Amino acid sequence: MKILFVHQGAELYGSDRTFEQSVRGYRNNHPEAHISVLLASHGPLQELLNQSVDELAVEPLFVLRKQLIKSGKLFNPVSLARAVRRARKRIAGFDAVYINTTVIIDYIVACRLSRVPSIVHVHELPSGLTRTILRAILGFSKAEVIYNSRATQNAFGFGTRTTHHVVYNGTVIENPIEPEISGPLKILMIGRFNSWKGQGLLVEALALAAERNGVKVEVKMAGGVYKDQYHFKEAVVSSVQQNNLRQVVEFVEFIPDPSELYRWSNLVVVPSLLPEPFGLVAIEAMGHKRAVIGASHGGLAEIIQDGNSGSLFTPGSKDALAEAILRYHEQPELLRSHGAAGYQRYLDCFHEDRYMKGITEVIERVKQAA
Repeated sequence: MKILFVHQGAELYGSDRTFEQSVRGYRNNHPEAHISVLLASHGPLQELLNQSVDELAVEPLFVLRKQLIKSGKLFNPVSLARAVRRARKRIAGFDAVYINTTVIIDYIVACRLSRVPSIVHVHELPSGLTRTILRAILGFSKAEVIYNSRATQNAFGFGTRTTHHVVYNGTVIENPIEPEISGPLKILMIGRFNSWKGQGLLVEALALAAERNGVKVEVKMAGGVYKDQYHFKEAVVSSVQQNNLRQVVEFVEFIPDPSELYRWSNLVVVPSLLPEPFGLVAIEAMGHKRAVIGASHGGLAEIIQDGNSGSLFTPGSKDALAEAILRYHEQPELLRSHGAAGYQRYLDCFHEDRYMKGITEVIERVKQAA
């Protein structure tokens, strides 16, 4: 089996780590396979991948960005044609191509035109015009499709076709420790600063919670920005200052291995304003035996069992988020009980081994049908 894995990133955020798991999982199950990887840029992901691949290349990919869709300038047809021609040359001789996300248009089109079997792994949960365009691309591909949640599958509206599969993301957490619950709430939020991750909402909820006497919290917000979009983080920093929370909130740069941050915390918050396609931070928190508060939409609503492995709150509601935070402050024993239930759910549903097995089975299906 000669297979090419294609990915548009090279950092160590959630989608990058999930891609590495896909490659490593197939290598573990098929040590005899010839595995090639194509990335769009250089980055720390390369070092991880080098342990599992026979060859790794870096070259530009034709990626459909949301900014282009919103501006009405979808793409330059001439540039796309050139990219597809380059992609068709690269995929020649491969038995299958695994494409990580629906926005890598050149390789999706190239596989369809060259009739090379392909797997498209969907990590997007689009709406509006973006959904219409990505759905058209996915339908055109005739690929075997993997969704990372039921929410993602439902967003595309293809129903339960036999060539479409839901494989939940997975992670592996070694030596988790029990959370400390005798002191203040130690709240962790991990994620890029952008328009929808919800750091600003968390600040507003903390300000509401702080109005109650005796509420003691420590907060760490970990994450960077995409390229030069510093204004998103600056807005959150400004909100922290305006709400007199500078002694409470600490900003931490993104780090490849956030294990120490999880160990420091006793509560993890994922307050996304828009639906998360999945929610990797939530399952990492569960793997560390941490209770999780998450917005009740998208993949988070599938991961977190409200009142059992964590708490769900009305998306975008600072009042509902503040109430959830205060519940853990007033009933600190929930930090332990919800953390324990979340850890069992992580073992049952979201362990890396289960994810790798699911991805490998889909690739095998493509191989047998070819």
